[in-house]
Amino acid sequence: IGRAVAEILIDDYACAYQKEILLQGRMYVTAEAFFFHSNVFGYETNLTFNCAEITAIHKAKTALVFPNAIEIHIGDDSKYGFSSFISRDASYHVLFKVWQNVLLKNPLSAQDLLQYAKQTWRDDSREGEPVEKDASEFDIIEL
Repeated sequence: IGRAVAEILIDDYACAYQKEILLQGRMYVTAEAFFFHSNVFGYETNLTFNCAEITAIHKAKTALVFPNAIEIHIGDDSKYGFSSFISRDASYHVLFKVWQNVLLKNPLSAQDLLQYAKQTWRDDSREGEPVEKDASEFDIIEL
């Protein structure tokens, strides 16, 4: 996705970027940035959000009714909406924690953030069962 360094993948989510149409894709979370990739019928979209440049992250609703979206704000006038998260609240908590971590003077390590994400998956009681997600297959990725 345009980065030539290996980074620890904290989490990833299937979601949709809200543009003129919903662009279904995947969001990848590292300790420093969020990446979104979509390829719908050959129409490819790649977005990179450096956490140090993010000014706000909010829970949002689609169609003013459905609480399944997250907005990422860059500066004063750039807003990016993502929806269709399987568990919007768990996804939001990890995104918010990673973003806030970048702003700290003594940030957590990428491994600590990965453990936080794993705990969030276990605590996600959407269906009363722990979320089964094996992070070992994608701890290190080439971006």
